[in-house]
Amino acid sequence: MNGTRTMSTRRCASSPSVTAAATCLISILNILVLMNFCFISPSDDAFHWSNHLKRLRLFSCYEISDEGLSEAASKLPFLEELEISICPISKHAVETIGRSCPLLRSFKFNLQRCKGYVCDDEAVAIAQTMPELRHLQLLGNGLTNEGLQAILDGCHHLEYLDLRQCFSVRLVGNLERRCVERMKNLRHPCDPPHDYEFSAEDLDFWFYPSD
Repeated sequence: MNGTRTMSTRRCASSPSVTAAATCLISILNILVLMNFCFISPSDDAFHWSNHLKRLRLFSCYEISDEGLSEAASKLPFLEELEISICPISKHAVETIGRSCPLLRSFKFNLQRCKGYVCDDEAVAIAQTMPELRHLQLLGNGLTNEGLQAILDGCHHLEYLDLRQCFSVRLVGNLERRCVERMKNLRHPCDPPHDYEFSAEDLDFWFYPSD
């Protein structure tokens, strides 16, 4: 599609040979997908990605850190689309990503916490640092109505908003009306996630952990 090239990497070991090879390949790509990828440290060679990268997807990267992702983001000024799903990333990395990637138009921040977790920190970080967003997906996020209000106030260009599984949000009254009027595509908290591209096991594991 328009000359865009993609690399998808699954279950890569944190070894010098793997990270060196990944660095060489990433330098010629526009899109990078990392699944079950582990990094040794923020100084690891895998973080020295091409500054022309436009799309980055991270899924099940359990050992990636705020510090590592923040350093990576600082090297990606042309990033336009970012997905982070089932990764232990906090508001600190989200803030750095927003400040480091001014061209970011699409952000998917999914399945970050276990079911029942309630917190607006990441939502506020998005609102304060990502004003150019058009597309925001927060599947299973712990934000509340206050966090959603902050996003609507800070992301004036937002057209697509996915709040599925965000059960601490109550879309009623003025808040619901504001979302409906603003969004070209709005997914409500109770809408089914059947079209989520990863497996149902991912949802079951994350939202219904064993005691």
